[in-house]
Amino acid sequence: MALVFLLFVILLLYPILRHPWTCVAAIPSRKAHRKWIQTYLRNLPDTVVIEPGSGWGGMISSLSSKHEGTGLELSPLVWLYSKLTNKRRNVRYLLRDALTYDYTRSEVVVVFMTKEFMDKLIPKLKPHTLVISSYFKAETGAILIDTPLPNLYVYRIAGIKPV
Repeated sequence: MALVFLLFVILLLYPILRHPWTCVAAIPSRKAHRKWIQTYLRNLPDTVVIEPGSGWGGMISSLSSKHEGTGLELSPLVWLYSKLTNKRRNVRYLLRDALTYDYTRSEVVVVFMTKEFMDKLIPKLKPHTLVISSYFKAETGAILIDTPLPNLYVYRIAGIKPV
């Protein structure tokens, strides 16, 4: 029993040990934010939506009724829960470090992570990618195009990236 508990604790703490600055207590999406994002994405043509730090999977699952979705999660336990409870065929959950993921196919990135994470993520995105974030604003590399609700930000990645 003690071994099982120890394994549980290690799996739970793994993301904190891997990237201590990205780990945040779960930042739940506000109902108003989720509803606005769902409506906004419904108006876009078929697209690929990525959610780094997808947590329990609720956001990416709710956003992927029309679009292909990928949730990226670093915590093995949280990823396993998302994978086992996923009911949508067009959503996949990957146990992956979001900062080493290849974003070349991503057209929309929905991210509810810290400012430090945002600052590391933005340079990895291709020009013109749409980014929707909550609570934390991107400081560089993204052009703010809308703030439809308090603490909800919509960006486009700048078209020219420094070499």
